[in-house]
Amino acid sequence: MGPRKGGARKPALPIIDRELAINRLLYPEADTVAAQRPRTRADCVDGPRPCPWAGCRYHLHVRVTNVGGIQLEAGRDPLELVNSCGLDLGDYAQSRGGLSLREVGDALVCTRERVRQIEARALHKLQRALGRQHPDMGGLDWWGEEPDGPDGPEEI
Repeated sequence: MGPRKGGARKPALPIIDRELAINRLLYPEADTVAAQRPRTRADCVDGPRPCPWAGCRYHLHVRVTNVGGIQLEAGRDPLELVNSCGLDLGDYAQSRGGLSLREVGDALVCTRERVRQIEARALHKLQRALGRQHPDMGGLDWWGEEPDGPDGPEEI
């Protein structure tokens, strides 16, 4: 008989539940640590820095993938991070009136050109989500151009 069509089998949920139960028996301190983890921004705003909660989705040293995997930022010591939390970086940027592309790139470990591309894409998505015309722009679209016609923007 040949290989099964449709890809690999997914693990059954009872097996995962059993593994979680075993882990709770082997590592009872994990529940205590999880109880200490901040749940809201208000819980962590005055917490220790660099942030010890590397599994947090806003931590800048560890990235959690869409499937729950963990990816470390190569070449960076988490204890040397000036800003270990993306939310701290946002607060810092707001207090300064913004950050340069280079500063954002250094924090995210990418080039300023990549930051510019991400920014442009985010602005485009925001523009599409809110409609082409911004109410404070006096009839001009966000890019400073006249609207595409009397019916609004032309679909791409």
